[in-house]
Amino acid sequence: FREALRPYDVTDVIEQYSTGNVDMLSRMKYIQARLDKVLGTPKSIDSYETGPSLASRICKIEKQVDALDLKIDQLCQLANSVLDLHIRQVSIIRTPSPIA
Repeated sequence: FREALRPYDVTDVIEQYSTGNVDMLSRMKYIQARLDKVLGTPKSIDSYETGPSLASRICKIEKQVDALDLKIDQLCQLANSVLDLHIRQVSIIRTPSPIA
């Protein structure tokens, strides 16, 4: 308990505060960089960076998946209609015609 009652050294307090502040600022910078990577940063006219952001790439992939889903549905409907037509033709051929 005697250690707890000892007065603080002002230089130690300032040094710990500075260290904590630098650590906090570096973490904020890291989080901002990750957000910029995900969301994309507003680019100025003279910027050479032209790559799309992660969010726009994900949206593009979602649109492509939706288009593929629609095409697969259309192909399934086409396959079902061809199968139905084939079954009807086979049943007509196998049905004996009545002799008059």
